[in-house]
This record gives sequence, structure tokens and C-alpha cells, in this order.
Amino acid sequence: MLLKNLKEVLQWDVTDDNFEKSQELIKKVNNVLGFVEDHRAAEKKPYLDTGRTIDATHKSFAKPLEEAKAQLQN
Repeated sequence: MLLKNLKEVLQWDVTDDNFEKSQELIKKVNNVLGFVEDHRAAEKKPYLDTGRTIDATHKSFAKPLEEAKAQLQN
């Protein structure tokens, strides 16, 4: 279905006569793109959450060292 739609979009020629059908085709493409974006975000979320946890843990570990370094430099 997706490949058929892609082929249709690539071969489509917008004219005055098919303007409304062209708008429908754009809506279809936007729906597919919305699904792709939602799927990407859902698939990425656990990794993003894990990355944030790793960052927060490392920052909390490094903070006292950063403060000690700043004190030493002053």
C-alpha cells in the first residue's frame, strides 16, 4: 500500500481538474508521515529515557569533582 501511494505521488500531476483529488492524496501522505513520526518517537523513547538517566547519573557523580576543581582553580 505504501509503495503504491509513493508511486502514485511521484507520478501525480496536479491540474485544475484534479485539484480536490490532489488534496486527498496530500492528506494520505500526511497521514502516513504522521504514523511514521509517531512510530519513530515511540521506538526511540525507551532509549532516550535511558540516555537521560545515564546523563543525570554521570552529572551527579561528576558534580562534586567539578566543584572541587573550580575551588582549586580559584
